[in-house]
Amino acid sequence: MPLVRFRQSLLLVYLLALALLWGNAYLLLVNHPPAYTVDEQSYLRMAQGNFLVPVTHRYRVVVPLLASGLAHGTRGLANLISPANKPPFGFSFFLVNALLLAGAGLLAFRSAVAAGAATVPALLGMAALLTCGAATYVTGLVLVDSALVLVVALLYYALHTRSAVALLLAAALGPVVKESFLLFLPLLVLYGGFVPWWRRLLAVLCGLLLLAAVHWAVDAQITGASSSGGSLTNALSHSRSIVSNLGWLFSPRGLVICAGYTACLMWYCWRVAGAGGTLSGCGSGRCGPAPPCCCWRPCWRTCCSRAK
Repeated sequence: MPLVRFRQSLLLVYLLALALLWGNAYLLLVNHPPAYTVDEQSYLRMAQGNFLVPVTHRYRVVVPLLASGLAHGTRGLANLISPANKPPFGFSFFLVNALLLAGAGLLAFRSAVAAGAATVPALLGMAALLTCGAATYVTGLVLVDSALVLVVALLYYALHTRSAVALLLAAALGPVVKESFLLFLPLLVLYGGFVPWWRRLLAVLCGLLLLAAVHWAVDAQITGASSSGGSLTNALSHSRSIVSNLGWLFSPRGLVICAGYTACLMWYCWRVAGAGGTLSGCGSGRCGPAPPCCCWRPCWRTCCSRAK
């Protein structure tokens, strides 16, 4: 496929993803209750330049800064449509979240195609992802999770297509987008063997340094800011909820709510075991047919490392 047609096809998929998100999320935006949640209040303050918010939200600056820039940049145009005393922060968050999640949808489509799916099933999978309640929730409210979803989608795309640039970019940007991205770092270690270990380590260190720089810059802007010890205490308090969340997931109620995902996961594992581990391979087709070990072992022990 010529490069121009390839880019046009990607643009069409991206616009489709944006359209799928827009309808439901816009209804949530315009019917938003007058009172904002605690999370939304924090991110709105950050977009307005006030970083004196709970430490849980204080350093997630990417989406609030993008929304702030968009709100101030389009204030004149927004006043022509609906005069207001303040920039349209709510709509700016909606637009930023929609654009970022549409990018995640495009990456999900590309990952499915790289894994061997045909175009129509890949589009249906993307549509299922972007029309779920969680996507509507993240897009229509003043939240910052869309950036994390985009980086995680970039990580999975990198692993499917064996793209070193995408993998290193995800490793460098993930920590500053949201701290919970650190939970995905084992994927870089176990399945990123197509990139030399020192480059992966350097990318992660750059991401952590960027996160530390954000902490320093935000703390320098406010008085009475919590120290790094406060951030550590907050992280530890959040980690205590892991056990309770896992308990809920494997409870009868959690299994019923997540029955669809659990059934698909068990079906896939059964198919992989029945096929001798040949349903999952390198994703790019460059290493030839996937050996049985590709499903269960890290990349450095599979054909990917031997193909070099």
